[in-house]
Amino acid sequence: MLILPLALAAIVATTPAASSPIPQTQASCAQPAALAPSPGERRAILDALRPVVTRELGGPVEFVVTQIRVIGPHAFVIVTPQRPGGRAIPQPSPEMDGVRTEAILAKRKGRWTVTQHGIGATDVWYADEIDNYPAGLIPAC
Repeated sequence: MLILPLALAAIVATTPAASSPIPQTQASCAQPAALAPSPGERRAILDALRPVVTRELGGPVEFVVTQIRVIGPHAFVIVTPQRPGGRAIPQPSPEMDGVRTEAILAKRKGRWTVTQHGIGATDVWYADEIDNYPAGLIPAC
């Protein structure tokens, strides 16, 4: 018969069995529906971003939108630019990680303007901006 010290017995009694999973909560990176722009606002945001991306990648671009979040006069987008018709844009530089683009925009005098952006970023540059904008605009994951 094995006798465990009282403190060890208490730990064993309150520790879940290895086969029972411990529920874990994780923040969702999904775009909340309340932050989705109207179709007209979405078009205006992408139209503001297009010349910036075109200037850096050359030629016409269209976007595959991963995410657009809007809170008041602020917007955050994640897009993948491509050529019209869906042709991929080659990575312009070996220092880049593809052409995925993230941008923060502001609406001033009724027009959206890009305040910061990254194309092919190798880090999550926008994480440093989370505290500078309304909560929930910039995803934390």
